[in-house]
Amino acid sequence: MRALKRINIKDVLFFDIETSTSVKELEIDSPLFNSWEYKKRKKGETDEELVQMYKDEAALYADFGRIVCISVGMLAKSGFKTTTFNNLDEKVLIQEFY
Repeated sequence: MRALKRINIKDVLFFDIETSTSVKELEIDSPLFNSWEYKKRKKGETDEELVQMYKDEAALYADFGRIVCISVGMLAKSGFKTTTFNNLDEKVLIQEFY
């Protein structure tokens, strides 16, 4: 914590990455469902419970989610400046951010 007190806030770059599931609805018995089932089935969950778990958690896993937005901000003389990168194509989004 002491190290954080020595950091000049003007030298800090803030960024936030927003993610979403790779598909809106997970279809039972699809290859994606089978992968999700392999990763998450622990205590005999039903297929419907696994689909709900996908909706709730999949965006947090790189294998099952996708980046939809990256925001970057920094403190400048005139205030806090931000830039947001968003694109439907994740590859283009990452290239634009880079």
